[in-house]
Amino acid sequence: MNAPVSELLQTSSFLGPARVVAGGPCPVVRLPSGEEVSVTMALTQRYLPAEGDTLLVIGRPRDGHWVIGVVDGAGTTRWDVDGDLEIRASGRVAIHGEQSVDLSGDAINLVARASRQTFDRFVKRVRGVLNIDAGESHVHVEGTSLQRAKKHAVVAEETASVNGKQILLG
Repeated sequence: MNAPVSELLQTSSFLGPARVVAGGPCPVVRLPSGEEVSVTMALTQRYLPAEGDTLLVIGRPRDGHWVIGVVDGAGTTRWDVDGDLEIRASGRVAIHGEQSVDLSGDAINLVARASRQTFDRFVKRVRGVLNIDAGESHVHVEGTSLQRAKKHAVVAEETASVNGKQILLG
């Protein structure tokens, strides 16, 4: 039978940092005494510890050990919610990932009054049709611009012009 939390806090045989020796959903930590124990995650958010993490652990042998904090972690923190999730701010929302930021979904809708994208390199792959509807379109390329297609048509309702020092056909 598990002890009440207040009793556990007063009589725990261990409260302190412990190193994760086996990560994942059923983590095992090494206490400073050298003893290895299985721990139960008791955090408000879902965290999947990685080997080498340092966790804050509380417990005693007969009642078990619980993780109550992450001191130094490289594992995964996850938010799982039932239903919809909205994040709102009266100011700016920033999402940073030192390695990457991935978005996935059956549909991703971006709506904004303005958008600015800056990349060192950008690749876009579309399996179906790429449609771009714009009031006007301006493309500036400092180097070479190349378009390849099996068929290519330029249709202008009014004027179409080609301007270059040399125009090669064929």
